[in-house]
Amino acid sequence: MKILQLCHKPPFPPNDGGTKAMHANTIALQKLGHEVHVLTIETPKHPVLWADLEGDYIHTTDFTAYFENTTPSRYDAFQAFLFKENYHLERFNIPEFHALVQKKLADVEYDVVWLESLYVACYIETVRNASAIPIILRAHNVEYQLWDHRLEEYTFPSSLFIKTFNKQLKQTEKEVFKKVDAIAAISDKDALLIKPDANSTPLYTLPYFVEERSSNTNNKSFTFGYIGALDWEPNIQGVLWLANEVWPTVKLELPDAELHIAGRNMDQRITEIQQNGVIVHGEVDNSDDFIQSAQILTVPLFSSSGIRIKLIEAFASKKAVVASSAATDGLNQGVDKASLIADSSSQFAQGMIHLATNESAQHHLEQQAFDFYQSNYSEQLYLQRLTDLMKEVVS
Repeated sequence: MKILQLCHKPPFPPNDGGTKAMHANTIALQKLGHEVHVLTIETPKHPVLWADLEGDYIHTTDFTAYFENTTPSRYDAFQAFLFKENYHLERFNIPEFHALVQKKLADVEYDVVWLESLYVACYIETVRNASAIPIILRAHNVEYQLWDHRLEEYTFPSSLFIKTFNKQLKQTEKEVFKKVDAIAAISDKDALLIKPDANSTPLYTLPYFVEERSSNTNNKSFTFGYIGALDWEPNIQGVLWLANEVWPTVKLELPDAELHIAGRNMDQRITEIQQNGVIVHGEVDNSDDFIQSAQILTVPLFSSSGIRIKLIEAFASKKAVVASSAATDGLNQGVDKASLIADSSSQFAQGMIHLATNESAQHHLEQQAFDFYQSNYSEQLYLQRLTDLMKEVVS
């Protein structure tokens, strides 16, 4: 089959959770023998890194990108508020990109259009006007829920705007669920949230997958790691909590301990916590090597939707993880045995100390994590689910 994959940010190179999920889907579809063309928006926050693009990728995906400055501004938000537009989504509603979608559909006889997230749902009508081919929505998150969780980050009057936009977002999201031919939710939990609004639209769970990673047990003792996109406020708040509320207790108990923090687009607030054994790396060349270098990985997060891809990567690398319950929220049943879950600062600190000083407990959790990965997020399972979905949609 020929598939047109529409993205609101470049899926390659994959450097955050969203792009990793998009790129994994491209690769999976190709492994099943489908021809995938990638058409994406690029923005100042998510530009195409042309120097990092591989020639084979550009050729095999017929990679096409259109640049648009979607950076939020107070003026544009106020205008959207006055005219009752959905500012979250309207930033990605680009006339020139509509024209590109139309041209693609005119030039190539596609079998499926794959929408990577709600942010490209504004192109549904353009597809419908040009063709009767099926449209699949990949729901990376339940977006309105994610933004509802983030309301506390804003103060008045911004909070008033965000609350209004969220109500609009919820309504739009529900309408989109009914307009597409199938929905691929990224977790069972999200599928349950979507189901009441999907009506008769076929709904599937298609989680992220990673290939099995090598494991390294020769890392330095008492080294803890965190890796994540550090231009995303929930991640920033989680790291600040880890450094300010949790780490002093760990350091008091383990004076030689080190906390290594890595992530792209690092916020200045993170660079300022580099003291008392906290080492801030910024963006690292190889995230797998960083994961392997730590004895214990940490995932502190207190608002989320979808799934935390870095957790799955840690499990595939056979790593012991201390995580908050919100970080594990979208993962399948059994994740509580694959990671040490803690929400208070004292519980989180004690969990880190326990695993770092108890070799038996650490190795047991590592094996549980790897078994969980194999049973839920392996490539083989993903390919089977994707095969079933494609057969049902295009029949």
